[in-house]
Amino acid sequence: MTKKETDALALKRRELVRTAVDIGVVTTRPKYEAAGNLLVIAKELGKNIRAYFKPLKAAAKAAHSALCDREKEELEPILEAQSLLTRGMDDFEEKIRREAEEQEALARKAAEEAAIDRAEKLEAAGMHEEAEITLERGGQVVAPPAEAPKVNGLSSHRKWDFEIIDEEKLERAYTVPDVVKIRRIVTAHGQDAPAMIGKGSIRVFQKTVRAAR
Repeated sequence: MTKKETDALALKRRELVRTAVDIGVVTTRPKYEAAGNLLVIAKELGKNIRAYFKPLKAAAKAAHSALCDREKEELEPILEAQSLLTRGMDDFEEKIRREAEEQEALARKAAEEAAIDRAEKLEAAGMHEEAEITLERGGQVVAPPAEAPKVNGLSSHRKWDFEIIDEEKLERAYTVPDVVKIRRIVTAHGQDAPAMIGKGSIRVFQKTVRAAR
């Protein structure tokens, strides 16, 4: 499209908008007819504008796709390396946590055995209340935190994540309606659609769709 043609389109667009504003609220038959005639012009103008931009968008899309492919090609080995390194670090952190839990369990067991031994001696000495307190506190140990080495330039924190193992057991609030499927049922069955989709789940209504002939 030449510059002269694009300028003509711009002029038509401005005139269209100005005329639509002049028509204002449709309250009479003449205004309804004027609005309808202008709508036909608007749709034709929109068609021309889309036709102008279609090849431009196609070229831009092709260029974008080529850039994305190149980016993916360059990033792929780096992402693979990151994934490998992350898995290795995750495995090591899990090993540290597991060892810390094992050490804590051993320390707790040793503390409980020592507390039982002290409690028995206190019982033998007639110090029954002290023996009971010793047994209650005997298994308490202060475990050192399980921390991986600090790495300059990296920060990390623990957070909860999830994976869905059975969609059928999800509460309804956490399921996403299939809008495309619902629209297909509504288009085919109209006012009977709610009974098929779920009584009280949706409200169906009609709206006017206008197309230029």
